[in-house]
Order: sequence, then C-alpha cells, then structure tokens
Amino acid sequence: IHIGLFFTITIIFFSLFSRRFLDLKKAMPRIATYLLCMVPIGIFHWINGWIRLIDNLLPTTFLLLSSLLVAGYAAIRQAKHGYRPAYFFVIGWSAMIMASFYYVLSIMGFVEAGSFLTTWSMRVAAVFESISFSLALGDRYRLEQQAKSHEIERLNQKLRHHISEVEAIVNRKTQHIKAMLATTKIGMILLLEDGTIHFEYSRECTQIFNQNDLAGKRFIDLLRPVFVGSNEHFDQCFEALQVILGEPHIAFEFNQHLLCRQFYLKPPQPEAPLKPISVDWEPVLDEDGLVRSLLVSLRDLSLDHKRESQAKQQAEEIELTYKILKGDRRRMQTFLMNLQLVSQAFEDFDPSQTNQNNKQVALSEFAKTLHTLKGESRFIGLGALSADIHDWETILLAVSKEDELSSESKRQWSDIGLSLKGHIALFDRIFHQIYPAIGDQIVINQSYEQAQDLIIEYESALSRLSKVQRADFLPILTIFKQSISATLEDLAEEMQSNAAQLAPILRKPVPRIILEDHTGLILSQKTFDIIRQIMIHLLRNAMDHGIETVRERQNQNKSEAGTIRILARLQGEHIRLKFCDDGRGIQIADVLASNSHSELQLTKSEHMTIEQISDILFRDDFSTKAEISHVSGRGIGLGAVRTLAQELGGDIILESKQKIFHRQDRMEACFCIVFKKRSPIFA
Repeated sequence: IHIGLFFTITIIFFSLFSRRFLDLKKAMPRIATYLLCMVPIGIFHWINGWIRLIDNLLPTTFLLLSSLLVAGYAAIRQAKHGYRPAYFFVIGWSAMIMASFYYVLSIMGFVEAGSFLTTWSMRVAAVFESISFSLALGDRYRLEQQAKSHEIERLNQKLRHHISEVEAIVNRKTQHIKAMLATTKIGMILLLEDGTIHFEYSRECTQIFNQNDLAGKRFIDLLRPVFVGSNEHFDQCFEALQVILGEPHIAFEFNQHLLCRQFYLKPPQPEAPLKPISVDWEPVLDEDGLVRSLLVSLRDLSLDHKRESQAKQQAEEIELTYKILKGDRRRMQTFLMNLQLVSQAFEDFDPSQTNQNNKQVALSEFAKTLHTLKGESRFIGLGALSADIHDWETILLAVSKEDELSSESKRQWSDIGLSLKGHIALFDRIFHQIYPAIGDQIVINQSYEQAQDLIIEYESALSRLSKVQRADFLPILTIFKQSISATLEDLAEEMQSNAAQLAPILRKPVPRIILEDHTGLILSQKTFDIIRQIMIHLLRNAMDHGIETVRERQNQNKSEAGTIRILARLQGEHIRLKFCDDGRGIQIADVLASNSHSELQLTKSEHMTIEQISDILFRDDFSTKAEISHVSGRGIGLGAVRTLAQELGGDIILESKQKIFHRQDRMEACFCIVFKKRSPIFA
C-alpha cells in the first residue's frame, strides 16, 4: 500500500512537473492535456489501493505508467530540438521508467514482492530522478537567466538604437529650428520668468532692435528706449507681464488684453520712418500649469505697409485717372489750383505761434477752406482725398485746443503737410499726363474785366462789317464768351450731379433740383467756382440736416425724394440767389441746445428774431448734429458759406415769412445770397 501510494504520488507530480518543466503547454498542447488527466486517475488509483473498490489494479497502473512513456517521448522530442533541460530530464526519466517497470513486474508476480529490489527500486529511482531534475532545474534557471540577459541586452541595444534615432531626429529638428530662426522674417524670443531674454532667439530680432546680442537682457530695458506710443499702455503691458509670469495660466487669460499687440519703434536714423511692429504672446506652461516663460513673436510690418501703400497708391492713381478723364477739364484744373493754394496756406501758417487770437483766426479760416475742399473732392469723386481731409479736420480741432503744441501734435501737423503735398503731386502728374498739350494754356483766373474789354473791341469791330460778314464771325464770339463764363443753368446741372453722388452716402433718394433764373446772369469762371462752392455747402447741409428720411417724409405725406429750389432774382440794386428745400426746417430748440457761444437762453414765453437765429447759425463751430460724419457735424459749413459770399463782396442771410420765434417753433426758411447788381463779378 505504501509503495503504491508512493508510486501514485510520484506519477502525479511527475506528470505535472513534466508538463510544466518541458513547457508542453506551448510546445505540445495535446500531450500537456493528457498528462493533466493523469491527476484524477492517480488519485483514484491511490484510493482504490485503500478500500479495494476493484480488485484489478493493472488498468490504472498501466495508464499511470503510460504517462511516463508519454513524458519521456515529449522530453526526447524537446531534447532533439535543442532544449538543454530535456537532457537531464531524459536521464531522470530513464531511472524512473526502470524502477516503475520493476514495480509492475512485482505486481504481476514475475518478481518477488518483498525483495530488496522491489522495496527500494522506486525509492532509489525517485532520488536519482530528483537529482537529475534538480540539475535540470538549475540548467533551466541558468538558461532562463541567460535568455533574460540576452533579451535585456537586445532590448538595451534596441533602446540605444532608438535613442540614437531620436537624438538624430532631435538634432535635425534643432538644426531646422536654428535655420528657421536664422532665416525667418519673424522675430522670436523666449521671455523668461525674470523678464530676461533666452539665449536662443531668431536673427530677425537683431534687425528689429538693431542690436547684435540680446541674450540675458531685460525685455523692458531693450524696448523702452525705442518704443513709440502711449507710455500708459507701455507700463500696463509690463505690469501685466509681472502678473502673468510664474502664475497659473488663468493669469494670462485675464491679463493678455493688456499686452502690447502693435506699436512703433524708433529707427536708428532720425530721418527714417517709424518701424511698425506687431506682437503675439504665447504662454509656455510647466507640468504644474504655471507660466514659466512667454514665446514672443515680433513682426516688422514696414514691408507690408509699404506694399499696402503702393497698392493703395496704384488704386488711387487708377481712380484719379478715371475721375479726371470723366470730369470737366476746367473744373479739374481749378480744383488742382485750390489744392495748391491750401498747401501754400498750410506752409505759411505756424501752429506753434504764441498769439492765441491770431492762431485761432488762422485755424478757423484754414478749417473752412479744408471743409470746402472736402466737399468738392467728394463731389468730384475723390473719396480717398475726402477721407484724408476729414482726418485732417480732426487733427486741426485738436491743435486749436492746445496752447502749446505737443510733440505728437507737431508730428501730426507735419504729416498733414506731407500728405497734402503727396495728393497735389499725384493729381498734378496725372492731370498733365492726360492733358499734356494744354498745360498752362488754360487761363482759369484771367481778369474778367480784360475779357470784357476784348469782347467789346470784338463787337465794335463786327459792327463795322456787313450783316453777311458779321454772321461768319458771331460763332467765334459766342465760343469765346462761353470759354470765360458760365450760367446758373450750368450750376444747376452740376448740383444735380453732386446730389446724385451724395444721396447714396446719406441713404436718401436723390432730390430734384429746380432752377428759376429770372436774371440771365453770366458768371466769370472765378465767380462760378466760388458760387459752386457755396452751393456745395448748402446742398450738403440740406440733404443731411433738412431733407428727412424716406419714412419720415412718408409719415408727413411728402414725396420720398426731396425738392431743392434755386431762385435767382433782381431786386433793386441787388441780385439775390435763394436756396430752399422742402425738408424739416430749423428746430429752434435744437439751435438753442447747440448754441454753446451765446448766453441767450429762452423760456417758453420768450422769443427771438430771425436775425438772432441767423447770427447763431453762421457762427464757427456751430452744429446741431451730435455726431461728426464725413458730410457734416463739425460746425464749419455755414461759416464757410458766409466767408465765400463775402469774398465775392456779398453776404448770406436767412429769409422766412415768420420773423419772431419761440423755443418750440419750427422755422421754414431759405438761405439767400445777396450781391450788388453792378458788381464786376457779373455780366
């Protein structure tokens, strides 16, 4: 029984050991399963030896012994495949198989059951097998360690190869980045937590700041000497940097609006233009989410601005060429002469003079001239010049409020002069390219008296000719008269064209202009030009202030498009040009609310005369509009009208059927330009 128990346990553990030791589950899965089945058979064989469920043990014994044969077969196959531990296994297995065979012979009665060999064969075989398997285990352990060492070495070699590849990639990337930093036209610096510049930066930075070595310098110290712009904005920017660096990313999100995004740098040469710079800021975070540095990208926009300016200039040249070709030649040359006169007046004026009264008077006259020029340029179709003049008016207003000009105001004043000269040069060049043959042969401002003398002499000579001969020369006289004069019909046609250009800007229908000429006036070109300027101001005023919007006119049962009437009459010793529109009229309350110069304040029971209202309307800086636009709002237009009328020896007044007005009243009035009948400006 004890021998059977020992035999059974040996076979069970031998099967399990063989299965595991020879790695049969991977190499021979079917044999591995067979050996696993020996465990329940061995247990049954051992129990049956105790309680004798069946008398014949040979079947289970042979099944158990078959596991030895199967394991031996597997070991031999593994040994043939070069598996070193299988050699020791085969040796131990041979001893075990011999002892087991002797044991079977004793069970079958071929050998004496109680002999020495029967008793000790299994024990000796088991010891020998244990020694062999111990050696096999040691060899396997050594092989496994060796295999692990080889695997580790292989992995290390692979890792070293991978690291070398990564290093090569990093080196290539680094070289690419360095090449990019050396050739890119964007200045890139890394701003460290202490406000200094990292030693790696793009070469463009040295071009932007005109310094060779930027590493380690404080960014604020580098930028302050050459920064052009608001000092307050500059200080805010670097205060924000102190708050952002070293703090969580949310600090950047909250304060990035304070960082400078665009500014100008002083050039190394004083006469060179300022250098426009755009800036982008990108935070660099550490593993804790703190902003340890900022990647600052700086871009010199000088070339972009230059290209943009060139493109803009080309577009302006094309537009100006089209306008000059499309427009009246005489009017275009007159406009050019007006531009030149304004430029000369600008050069003669000193904005830094100390006499404030003289300064304010000169600035007021200059503002009126600019405003008139703006209206003319818009009606000619020169939108770019009109927009520039609008900006100049803003600068002029700021200059008029300063007792002593700041450096910024001086720079802006100088920019006006340069820009004005640029417009004149462009206009003059294109005009003479289009009309090279006439040049200065067109005499715009020739004396009207001299022209009249020539006409009288010509008519006197014609009177001495026969009627037939006179008929041949009369067309020449007519052409000559037309070349030095114009009529109110010409003015009305031009006003209708100007209204068509202004209407889309104001988003109103084009008003109808009706002329009633009861005078037959013939105007010299100079007179015509000045009256046209007056009418341009009045037209802009009527279309912007007087004529209502389409909805307002519909609510009042008026036609959608307004009507403007120009009436010319002889009255005694005067010629009267009356300008009327069918708009909303003049609200007295609005006039009083906008009257910042007068102490006149009316209660509901008090009244004012039309003369008092007229004095207010024609004052400088008066406007009823709350916002300034490109059309009106600066309070210059009507003041300029009075100045132009006085230049011709006349004046402008208000005419209304009603003579007394209260605060709540609405005045329906016309502007009336009055000239002396025998003025030399008329024929």
